Amino acid sequence: NQFCDFVEQDLNGFIDELAYETNRNMSDQEKRNLSESYGQVSQMLAIAKNKRPQIGNVNITTTNMLLEYKLPAASAWCDLVMIGKGYGQKQVVIIELKNWVKNNTDAPGMKEGLITHQGVQHLHPADQVKGYTEYCQRFHSVVQDEGAKVSGCVYFTKDIDLTPYEEYPNEVLTEDYPLYNTLKAEDLADYVNERIEESDEEFATKFVNGYYKQDRN
Repeated sequence: NQFCDFVEQDLNGFIDELAYETNRNMSDQEKRNLSESYGQVSQMLAIAKNKRPQIGNVNITTTNMLLEYKLPAASAWCDLVMIGKGYGQKQVVIIELKNWVKNNTDAPGMKEGLITHQGVQHLHPADQVKGYTEYCQRFHSVVQDEGAKVSGCVYFTKDIDLTPYEEYPNEVLTEDYPLYNTLKAEDLADYVNERIEESDEEFATKFVNGYYKQDRN
């Protein structure tokens, strides 16, 4: 609810505050990308809230919803992390946001984990969120201590063609870490609702304060 209100009332001010709070020097282009992406995320969450009103209780910063979350002891930032509980288990959902421009030249990469976007080989966004998810599952102290489930997906916040991203050699990767675009916002809302039934402020606060921890077993 808070996030959607921020987006509707003062999105640019919200992004400036976010940059300040995370001590990041965001370029104007990065801020424009966030502005467009957050607008789409807000619409997706509105769909989720209509289907499961309890999702509206998930909120920002030190409780249940994290923006630009830095993984413990890593130089990696997760675009969006939602935290709660569902189906008898603590839940963490990591959503990688990509505001990539729609084009007709995207093609499958040379091997799994790569994608050709605008003529250049990139790390596949699903492989990126896979890395965040596995790191969190293996090395986040609170995830280990609480036995939390960590899931990840990608949200393209433009109407980009997903076909080249889901084809060989990335069909298994994108089955485990699914892709959504703006035409599939309702499907993404369902993905969130299938994992998070309600907020869990105590767990979320612990998660924010979590640290790097190896499982020696």
